[in-house]
Amino acid sequence: MSRLFVTNRPNYCHKKFAESVGCSFYHVKHFMPENIPLLSLPVNGMLNSFFLGNAEVFFAESVMDYYPVYYKHTGGKKIILIAEDTLFKLGSMNGIRKNYIIKLFRSADGFMAVSDLCKDMILGYAEKPVRVAYPFPHKEFFHVRSDIKSRKILFIGRNDKTKGFPELVDAVKILRKSDPGWELFLIGECSRAVKKEDGIHPLGFVRNIEPYMKSCAYYVHPARFDPCPATVFEAMNAGMITVISDNIGQTRIFRENGLGGLVLDDNAPEAIAKKLDELSGKGNVKLSLKLRNLSKEYREDRMIKIFKREFESLLEEV
Repeated sequence: MSRLFVTNRPNYCHKKFAESVGCSFYHVKHFMPENIPLLSLPVNGMLNSFFLGNAEVFFAESVMDYYPVYYKHTGGKKIILIAEDTLFKLGSMNGIRKNYIIKLFRSADGFMAVSDLCKDMILGYAEKPVRVAYPFPHKEFFHVRSDIKSRKILFIGRNDKTKGFPELVDAVKILRKSDPGWELFLIGECSRAVKKEDGIHPLGFVRNIEPYMKSCAYYVHPARFDPCPATVFEAMNAGMITVISDNIGQTRIFRENGLGGLVLDDNAPEAIAKKLDELSGKGNVKLSLKLRNLSKEYREDRMIKIFKREFESLLEEV
């Protein structure tokens, strides 16, 4: 059965997933600039549909990468990977765009989701078969030992405020009022939106993040929504005390494995500061070990096996 993975710039995990089930790759071409609202995606989707080869299975990395498949009017099975925030943002879209995207989702035959959170969200819009396969770290960090006695915090992410880093910056400012030993290190494009000041270190692109994972006790991901960030698993590898919001892909994993105390009630700066202050008063050695051991269940080989099993099961059903 011929299979085609339709993608823009594939995420490392998604690329491995697609290769594991024998997909060839079609990289979406950009005939029109992407920044023209309500026009770029449909036009690029239509034009790419003319170049899209035939296949018995079309597997799109996101609903945005699905546009060429939709316009091709193919008879092949159509699967969308649910691994980005389009579903979360539907509520804030104008009616025309929202209804159009829902129409796209409903035209697919089935879905692969990177977390149970994503599965629950897509089932709210499309009554089609859904299978779940969690992602894995892009690089493992089991050889790193986090200094869990420090007051240093790490955040890694792009410049997207839904990831919660502005609230995290404000939380650290609150903590520093009573204890100036607290510090925050931000890695990635999020640094562009953060001003450097005492205790706040926007680092930008960092080639080797291991020294920061080693020196920081905490990894905090207070996103309003995130499908299933691989950085959370990476931080857990190093035994970092990993604090997450109540609306990301790993939330259910934490709660089901006795780690609900690391899940934030909300992502307000005051709530983040309170949680970190509470944790800093504990030894956290057993907690660090528990996080490290749990992350061993989400290694590349095992997750790829699960993906292959679930993907083949999905194809049998649709």
